[in-house]
Amino acid sequence: MSHPIRPARPDDLNALAQMWSAFMREQAQIDARATPSKDADERGRTTLRDAIGSRSAVVLVAEASGKPVGFVAGHTSAPSPVYEGSVEAQLTELYVVPEHRRGGLAGRLMDAAVDWARERGLSRVRFDVLAANTPSRAVWDGRGIEPISVTYAVELEAPSDESNRVPMGFQV
Repeated sequence: MSHPIRPARPDDLNALAQMWSAFMREQAQIDARATPSKDADERGRTTLRDAIGSRSAVVLVAEASGKPVGFVAGHTSAPSPVYEGSVEAQLTELYVVPEHRRGGLAGRLMDAAVDWARERGLSRVRFDVLAANTPSRAVWDGRGIEPISVTYAVELEAPSDESNRVPMGFQV
């Protein structure tokens, strides 16, 4: 089956939001630490809505029989000022509905996002994958894409005394 890939349009928003929600639920099944917040669906929909048609963001859709069955989303990003570098693309989501997987569509979406970045003169394309998401990591490893950083986490128990909790943000 052919899966054309094209830029997302405003009339794709409902389908994109449904796929984004499915993506988040699948992430939580892979690793409970990726459990979405109560307002995640609303935030995801807003982010996708704002990204469609933006010059500094990309949302590409893969279709089957005229309906979206996968997408990739991301935005331009500058590296930390402590590193040399130029503007790059940060992909935030890549999702293909289960019935259209295992046919190379995720790779084609990634290629299309890389083309988007290349056309804009960006220096690199970054994306994060859950360490426990073995199938996704295998796609990228199989394409010769190498990680440039690895994040480790130490899980801590929440303090029993809420007054001892440190506020969000950097404070001196």
